[in-house]
Amino acid sequence: MVGNENLRLQKFKITAFPNPSQEGDINLIVNVNGNSFQNSTLLIQNLAGALIFQHIYTPEELSNGVRIDDNRVLSLSKGIYIISVLNGE
Repeated sequence: MVGNENLRLQKFKITAFPNPSQEGDINLIVNVNGNSFQNSTLLIQNLAGALIFQHIYTPEELSNGVRIDDNRVLSLSKGIYIISVLNGE
């Protein structure tokens, strides 16, 4: 256990579409259980853990939906990638 009384776990529901992605076109909607007034960092990594994409979004942006049109994502090879959302600092 971390031992930090301020540590609060929140559950996210991430919807990515289309799945599989067509030509690197990735759309995301992130729903957070409870109120989240903090910005969140979205990460996309390959299975080796290499960081491909990182961007900070507001809670409103994520809940309204985000289309990732970054060239690093658009040029991805076919494969499996990890999408993570880190909430807060």
